[in-house]
Amino acid sequence: MNFMLFEDAAKAWRLGEWGKRANSFEFDSLYDLQSLVDRQPIDNIRNLMKYTSVIGLRAPWAQVVVVGEALAVPLCSAEEEELLSYLRWPRADVAQPRR
Repeated sequence: MNFMLFEDAAKAWRLGEWGKRANSFEFDSLYDLQSLVDRQPIDNIRNLMKYTSVIGLRAPWAQVVVVGEALAVPLCSAEEEELLSYLRWPRADVAQPRR
């Protein structure tokens, strides 16, 4: 399943509607990606989960609706804490490139 976010409607495949594409379900939506830049990454995840849950819940396929239901459940503090390690840079668990 793909939630595709576009700033330019001309680049979207089927704007504002679900479709089957390349063995997946896809929903193309207009979104101001610049609005993500000045926010904390964990806040972006929370907001995008809410945004995509509403879209998923309206899907014509049960598989997607179930994902929409899961996305509608807010992250618990343990999940947020686990995600934070992936949102910090540089990441300690990833080898740094040699110079």
